[in-house]
Amino acid sequence: MNIKSHTLQWERLVDALRLELQEYGGLLNLLEEQQGGILGRDPESLLNLNSTIEEQVEKTNQLRKERESLAADSALDHELDKEASLSELVPYFPEAARPLLQALIERINAVLDRIKQKSRQNRMLLARAYDLVEQILRTLQPQSVTKTYNRDGNLTLEATSVLSNVRFTA
Repeated sequence: MNIKSHTLQWERLVDALRLELQEYGGLLNLLEEQQGGILGRDPESLLNLNSTIEEQVEKTNQLRKERESLAADSALDHELDKEASLSELVPYFPEAARPLLQALIERINAVLDRIKQKSRQNRMLLARAYDLVEQILRTLQPQSVTKTYNRDGNLTLEATSVLSNVRFTA
């Protein structure tokens, strides 16, 4: 492989990593907004954010696949296993590009850790909110609360009364 080809290869990988990092940052922002909606007791914003978060997750998954494809091509070009990690590939790129590549890899890993943490926090907050709603409904009308699971495995809480029918899905 010639020098120009190597240069284009690492530059394309840097561009892919930058774009991936940008989109992971967008996902983290959405998860922080979601947490604000949970803590602010704003179910309407939560419903709107859920679909936006799902779209962002799809976008980041697509970008990750594209970056993995570029990395696999680069690994094969350097006679490495196509499953080689980005960190294993860094020494095969020009010395001047290595710090940038390493910094992007580290930053992406840090943002991914924050995304995982924020997702866990949000799930715990939502589960706690769901439990509180269930406790309130059971206190008000213990005989009228039914907890079931739908086809997707999501928990559904139904509460019926003479005045209204309330349904919560988690």
